[in-house]
Amino acid sequence: MPAGRPQKIDSFTLYELARHFYGELKTLQDGLGWRIFLDRQKHEQLIREVEETSQLTAEALSRLERLLDLDIQRGFIPVSERSRFLDDMKKNIEFERRLRGLTGASGLSQKYSRIPGDPKIIDKLLNAKRPDQVRKICADAFAIYPEEAMPGEIVEVRRPNWPISQFSRLPDCLSQYASEFIDAKNDPRFPKSGRPTSRQKQMWFLSRALAGAVHGLSTRTSINLIGSVRPDEISVLTKISKRTRKPKESQR
Repeated sequence: MPAGRPQKIDSFTLYELARHFYGELKTLQDGLGWRIFLDRQKHEQLIREVEETSQLTAEALSRLERLLDLDIQRGFIPVSERSRFLDDMKKNIEFERRLRGLTGASGLSQKYSRIPGDPKIIDKLLNAKRPDQVRKICADAFAIYPEEAMPGEIVEVRRPNWPISQFSRLPDCLSQYASEFIDAKNDPRFPKSGRPTSRQKQMWFLSRALAGAVHGLSTRTSINLIGSVRPDEISVLTKISKRTRKPKESQR
């Protein structure tokens, strides 16, 4: 049964939501790519080095004083302002050095970690027989973690446990429309072949059904409105169409 009263929804909006669900399922299957994180130990070491190297040496300070004395002799700076000018120049140079060093330290401290897929989650969802089983599986999709927003300030942040984007709607919608998800798996048109090539067809079928459930549509209606072409097939079909398109005859 569809979830609630059917809403007025255009096929494009419905397709975009199905595409989002399909992309998240594909991410579960294949992985999220690479995650950038900060090597804190290396970052702290580089920060200490920046603080040391940003300070003017005695030789550099001596050259700065000679340049300042030259400007005083030329009458550009009053003698009474020598100490203030020297202190300001020293602070400005050290600030610029520190800023460049801190920016570089952040970049040099970055590391990359590959986020693999977790096809077992999809297996569990496909093997679920009851809505409560689907909800239990999805309960682990996100968790609350304490993170340091700034020195001394800890905040709670919702992070995904699954290899999905932080803004994914998939787990929440699966939990909310678990009954419709189970019904979609039992639909006569659901691809039931166990071949590896059928996995994408199954994910696209369930994505369309779930998108329809969100908008109060039955599986059959949603499947018909969205169509059978998967998002990852569109570019392939476009290329084939361009290659096979006959050239227009030149006008005489």
